[in-house]
Amino acid sequence: AVRVLGELAVPIVSEEAGLVGAASLDPAQPWISLDPLDGSRNFVNGYPVYATSMGLVQSGEPLAGFIADLASGYRWEAAAGAGATRDGRGIRTRRSALVAVPSPLTGATPLRQLPGFARVRISGSTASDLCHVAEGSIAAFFALDRPVVHVHDLAAAMVIVEEAGGCVVDRSGARPVLVPDAALYLDIVAACDRESALALIALV
Repeated sequence: AVRVLGELAVPIVSEEAGLVGAASLDPAQPWISLDPLDGSRNFVNGYPVYATSMGLVQSGEPLAGFIADLASGYRWEAAAGAGATRDGRGIRTRRSALVAVPSPLTGATPLRQLPGFARVRISGSTASDLCHVAEGSIAAFFALDRPVVHVHDLAAAMVIVEEAGGCVVDRSGARPVLVPDAALYLDIVAACDRESALALIALV
């Protein structure tokens, strides 16, 4: 992935490789956030939810995103102002009875029941969960209890969710600013609309 994207001559921030293609990076210049395999534990164990995620970012804003579910073959993509698609067809968020959360950390407190939802889902792939929010099969993704989301999980998915009509916010209710730091944790909620996102934040 790094080799192919390197041909674009745009710096890459990868989960595995760190900063590639530049000695340093000014966040005001375009850069690519790359996660070659989101859901690596799923992949190793043969559980079919894992994806490649790549997003184009500039000045903290996601400009375009592409996520490929490597097990199902689904492809989600979006560009700012151009809408979001799955396999070439337009997608929209919607309210549903399902909410997704990240995998619990070892020794963490039990999962809470989130009001307004009938079931909680845990896939082990943040990028995939966010795409399901974008296409409407899941109403929200709640990651305020566990620090597990990084910029490479969010950069591509954020523009896909937003272009599908959804909302991504941090625990203060603000839109996250994406910085080229693969180690930084991001506390986020992604939901079908802003009202739903703010209702989830109010639970914290």
